[in-house]
Amino acid sequence: MHPYDELVRLPARAFVLGDGLEVDVFACTATVWHTRTDPGRLHVLLAGDADDTATIAIDLDLLAGGMNARVDRGRVTVWPCWDDEVVCLGLRGQRHAVVELARPALANVLADVAGPADILGQGADEGRQARVS
Repeated sequence: MHPYDELVRLPARAFVLGDGLEVDVFACTATVWHTRTDPGRLHVLLAGDADDTATIAIDLDLLAGGMNARVDRGRVTVWPCWDDEVVCLGLRGQRHAVVELARPALANVLADVAGPADILGQGADEGRQARVS
């Protein structure tokens, strides 16, 4: 991926808390991009179909931190789910939602955008060891 303005599509799954504590689960596509005008953020378009979309912008450092450990900032929480090899984006608002993105694919996007640094880092092994202990 070129670090700016190219679209990358990732498989995703969304869990949305509805009325009466019902949770809707749906597979969707996450289209991500990074722009020159907003260099510190990754933009994510979630689409279940043409009529069911949402767009979010997430700070790159929040996503990178959430690759290996739980990170909270305002209404957004990012954390790895080691068993499923996904990174979860928890979004709180009128409707609470959790979006799962494939961790290896997101790591590739972040590495392309942030540079050659190892996004998965040593924290990945440390996180697994801490979880198993």
